[in-house]
Order: sequence, then structure tokens, then C-alpha cells
Amino acid sequence: MQEARQSRALDLREQQDADIARRAFPGIWASLATVQFVLLGGTFFKDHPLTTTVFASAAMVACITRLLLVLRKDEIYPRNPRAWRIAFCTCLLVFSTSWAWISGYSYIYYGYTHWNSLLLTICLMGISAGGLVSLTPRLLFLNWHILPLLAPGIALDLYIGGQGYGMALVTTVYMAFLLIQSRHLNRDYCKAVRDRRLLESAKKLAEAANEAKSSFLANISHELRTPMNGVIGMTELALETSLSEEQRDLLGTARNSALSLLEMLNDVLDFSKIEARRLDLEQIPFAVRKVVAETAKVFAVQARQKGLLFTCEIEPQVPEEVSGDPGRLRQVLINLLGNAVKFTHAGSIEVRVSVESSGREGVCLRFAVIDSGIGIPGDKQSVIFQPFSQADGSMTRKYGGTGLGLTISARLVELMHGRIWVTSESGKGSAFYFTANFGVADPRQASLKDASLVASRR
Repeated sequence: MQEARQSRALDLREQQDADIARRAFPGIWASLATVQFVLLGGTFFKDHPLTTTVFASAAMVACITRLLLVLRKDEIYPRNPRAWRIAFCTCLLVFSTSWAWISGYSYIYYGYTHWNSLLLTICLMGISAGGLVSLTPRLLFLNWHILPLLAPGIALDLYIGGQGYGMALVTTVYMAFLLIQSRHLNRDYCKAVRDRRLLESAKKLAEAANEAKSSFLANISHELRTPMNGVIGMTELALETSLSEEQRDLLGTARNSALSLLEMLNDVLDFSKIEARRLDLEQIPFAVRKVVAETAKVFAVQARQKGLLFTCEIEPQVPEEVSGDPGRLRQVLINLLGNAVKFTHAGSIEVRVSVESSGREGVCLRFAVIDSGIGIPGDKQSVIFQPFSQADGSMTRKYGGTGLGLTISARLVELMHGRIWVTSESGKGSAFYFTANFGVADPRQASLKDASLVASRR
């Protein structure tokens, strides 16, 4: 427990130092600009060249050294964090002391009402207030900046007396305000850091739980498919025997139910693999025209049985052979065409394939599945690609399905470096489009594949 507490404290210090280094740039440039402003706006250099040179040299060297510490933090800090902090605090001390010294010198020499003294007072107020922004993560750094900057002036004001008492009172109140405000800001900062870490920890736990859930779904779906295939196989063997009409009808219903359950298990398995990032696409040469035509042919039969007009149009520019994953392309087409046939009761279904773009290394194909079915309301079109979602909850009861088909299709399209979208109007049909990138098929790889097929047939 104590080691964990020490580790968290160490991480907090490192986070504080990183935030201070990140916030330091504006303050450093502003400090350098303020030194130049004092030199050009007052008569210090003309009246006291040596004193002004010492002040400007000390302040600018401290700023430049602090800038180098910030720029080279990644090299210095990992080797010795304590040395980096000491060097940073030393720069703050030198910078603040130089300003306190020149201010006190001006108060003694010019008095409080001279322009040079007023200019320095304004600069002191601005520099001390600016430290609240850049040094809030570490109270130690902020104290090393504010106290050497204002405390010597208060002591000098009390020593001078007269108007100095009023100046000392104002400066003391201002310094107390800065110190109190710095504690509030530091407390808020530490709370924000802790909350952010708790959020990051909760996010990691949620991601781990989600991955565990996906792994469990993948494993359980895989284990369930084996007995389901056995049930389907045994049912089909039983249907080949001599049965009465009632027995055949009951076994047919059991087989259809098992096939529906197996299809649902396949969807869950694919979805869980995608969620767990275990799904990799193949890169093999295949005849893309043949894959589209064969897939469309299966659904053309179903469409004609429902009295629908089914057409498949593949533009001549589409290459004969590409390199990619034919199985996953077929799966996307099956999901889209299955939905088109399911939700279309009259009219037509159309499949189109065209070339979106092409180059030396590959080709981007555009696929479209257009139907005249029930359509999708505009407010539901962004929902249908989410897991377990359908445009209308009643559709699950009426048409069946898990609500994973479009989600899986969208993820597969992403893996193929494409995108999927839909245009639809309720009651007038839908048009699903997706693009997919394929490589240029290697003729040598294709010839080897054909040779292996011929050898296997022999």
C-alpha cells in the first residue's frame, strides 16, 4: 500500500513538472519582453548604466537558462529529475531577486512617484500575477517566484517609512492574495489531475471488460456452432429416411430453426472477432466480377419467387481480377442483398458495380444495392449501422434478424479501407453504397493458385 502511494506521488510530481514545462513558454517570452520594455520605457540605462546592465543580464540569463531547461527537459529530466527541479527553481530565484533588487534601488533613488518606479511597480504586479498561470502545478516553484519578488520590497518599504508604509501594506495584501489564490488553484489542479487519472483508469477497465466480453462471445459462439452443425447434419440425414408427412414437417421446421440459429451465431462470432480486433482480411487474387455475379444469382432466385425484378450491372471498366478478400466482400453483399429481398415486397432490386478510382497499386470499386422496399426514415439512417439496431424495433419481431448485419458490413468495409452509406426515403426504397479498395492481382500468384487447383483435382 505504501509503495503504491509513493508511486502515485511520484507520478503526480512528474505530471506537475511536465505541465510546468508546457506552460513555461509564454511566461519566459513575456519575461524577456518585460525586461526590454523596462529598458526602453524608462531612463534607467541612461541614469545608471552599470546597475541596469547587471539587472538586465541577470534577468535575461535566468530566462534563457529556464528556456533551455524546458527545451531539453526530455534529455535532462529522465536522468536526474531533482537536478532539473533545482535548476528551474534557481532560475526563478535569480529572476525574481533581480527584479526585487532593481525595484528597491529605484524606490530609494527616485522615490515612489517617479515614472521609473511606477513602471517597475506595474511590471512587478504583472510578473507576479503571471506566475499564477504558469507555476500553479507546483506551489514550491510559485513560492520561489513570488516571495523573492515581493518580500524584499515590503521590507525595504518598511525601512524607508513615510509613503513606504502604505506601499508595504498594499504589497503585503497583494502578496497574501496571490499566495491564497495559488493554493486554491493548486488544489483545483491536483483534483483535476486525479479526476483525469481516475477517468483514464476507468476507461482502461471498461476497454478490458469490453475485450473480455468480445473474447467470451467469440469463444462461446465458436463452441456453440459445433453442436449446431451436428444437429443440422443429423436432421438432414433423418429427412432422407422414410418418414410420415407430419414427421417430415416437424424435422423441416427443426432444421430451419437450427439454420437460423447458426446464422445468428455466425453473426455474433464475426462481430465479436471484429470488436476484439482478431479479424484479418486475406489478400489473394480473385475474380471480382465472378464473385458479384454468383452472389447476385443466389438472390435473383429469391427475388423472382417474390415477384421482384432483379438486375445486376457491372461496368466494363471493372477489372476481371483484383487482390483482396473475396469471402468478406461476398459477406457484405449477402447482408445488403438479404436485407433488400427481405424488406422489398413489390418493385425491383438492382446491383451496380463501378470503378471509383484506380492507380498503379490498386483500384477502388463502388458497389450499390438499390431496392424499392419499405425504406428507412431519415432520423433512423444513422442508427442502422450501430450494433443490435434496426430502423424500427417491431421489425425484429416481424422480419427477424439480430441487427448485426449492417454493423458487420460497416466494419468489414472499414477493414477494406472504404466507407458505407445509405440514401433512403420511407415507403420509397433504399440505396446502400459502399466502396472497397483492392490491390492489383499478381499474375504469378494467380497462375500458382490455378496450378494448385488443377493438381488437387487430379
